[in-house]
Amino acid sequence: MLRRFVQNTEATFGPLKLDGREDMKLTALKLNGETLPGSAYELTDDTLTIHSPPKSDFELECTTEIRPDQNTLLEGLYMSQGIYCTQCAHCWSSCWAERS
Repeated sequence: MLRRFVQNTEATFGPLKLDGREDMKLTALKLNGETLPGSAYELTDDTLTIHSPPKSDFELECTTEIRPDQNTLLEGLYMSQGIYCTQCAHCWSSCWAERS
């Protein structure tokens, strides 16, 4: 997922903390196209913290691995009765049948 962060000139600067879930596996993390070293962030079961994000606009790319068949929270992409489902507002359809 690629996110563009825009500077808030009225904000104080500090770590950037993003919520996550223990069932998501972080496989890559890039800041402005460059891979972040492990020392630049902290990853826990439910948060990702970038210790010193840039003080100007930047792009953060997080690549994660998910298991929709094991997602029991029914958030994001999940499987229900053999059908992949999502609550994504940008999708034409909220569910689609698995194709083999």
